[in-house]
Amino acid sequence: MIKEMRNGTAVKRFHTTTRIREETVGHHSCNVALLILRLEPECSKQLLELALKHDLIEQYTGDLPAPFKWTFPDMAEKLSECETLTEGRVGLELPIVSADELGLLKTADTLDCMFSCLEEMRMGNQYARELYIRLMARLQDTPNYGVYESQIETMIQELRSGDQWSTEWQQTTSK
Repeated sequence: MIKEMRNGTAVKRFHTTTRIREETVGHHSCNVALLILRLEPECSKQLLELALKHDLIEQYTGDLPAPFKWTFPDMAEKLSECETLTEGRVGLELPIVSADELGLLKTADTLDCMFSCLEEMRMGNQYARELYIRLMARLQDTPNYGVYESQIETMIQELRSGDQWSTEWQQTTSK
């Protein structure tokens, strides 16, 4: 099981798009867990475990691009069935969480992808723009978007605000 966890976190994401910076499932899973904690600081241990493990199975299935899954929902459903069967066979079973928690996971998962796109755009990658726009539309269609809308907008503004941390650090160190 430790081999599967370590190999799973090394899977490369966004392999079908032009990227400036490489990202792995490990980066993504950690970011998703941190976003969940930001949105719901008192979340369950099971939800955090699910956030950390939700894409480990991609070491066997690959990271099928989200736009493909959106275009072919029947294929996405079949892939999900295959992933569930494989998870059991290799010892990567995922914890069971409530429907609300699953919705929060989906929100955080989408947010992480959006934020990755924003970061890529800030570095000059305009290829990330189209995916960002599509992800924002999907996020706004999720059932729990209204619950987290204010927090989400704050986080988006934090990422878009430029190098606030860098500016504050420079001001602190120049005194």
